[in-house]
Amino acid sequence: DDKIVFVGLISARKRILDLIQAFKIVVNNNENSVLHIIGPIIDKDYYNNIVKLIGELKLEDKVKVLGAIEQVQLIKELNSAKLFVLCSEEETAPQAIAEAMAMKLPIIATKVGGIPFMVRDGMNGYLLDVGDVNGIAEKMIKLLSDKEKWSRFSEVSMKESERFRGTRIAHKTIEIYKETIQNYNTK
Repeated sequence: DDKIVFVGLISARKRILDLIQAFKIVVNNNENSVLHIIGPIIDKDYYNNIVKLIGELKLEDKVKVLGAIEQVQLIKELNSAKLFVLCSEEETAPQAIAEAMAMKLPIIATKVGGIPFMVRDGMNGYLLDVGDVNGIAEKMIKLLSDKEKWSRFSEVSMKESERFRGTRIAHKTIEIYKETIQNYNTK
């Protein structure tokens, strides 16, 4: 199966309904596709809307809402996936994207918050406007059908993920503090 994963809070600002609508287009093109939605359910009404839409689109056998899972299971999910998709209307710099990149996954995401600093459009993934259901579907179909492009994006994702390693970020933060202190002391 061509597994697509979403990892994040299950809430309206993540626009999972957009993802499910885009995924329906993907399934019409690639019947081997499955979608796993992973993360804690923090908005029960929105979760109910997700379940309702899955039923309306007859995707019960294609979409699994796993909810919150243990880290070991999350790693297994990411390791067996082909794509990571995030359709949020607002974000900071999602740890889920960094984790997916470290697992060599191409990323399809909306260009909000810090995401454009993480995902290099056309290199390790695609950046789209919020609500662009057709564009999201088109990019998923493109990456699932073009093995050479998927492989290139996968390799770039892995390389780019190095920028988000905890030790590297810690060293950068320390350097910034040292520079700030030094500048302060020279005044």
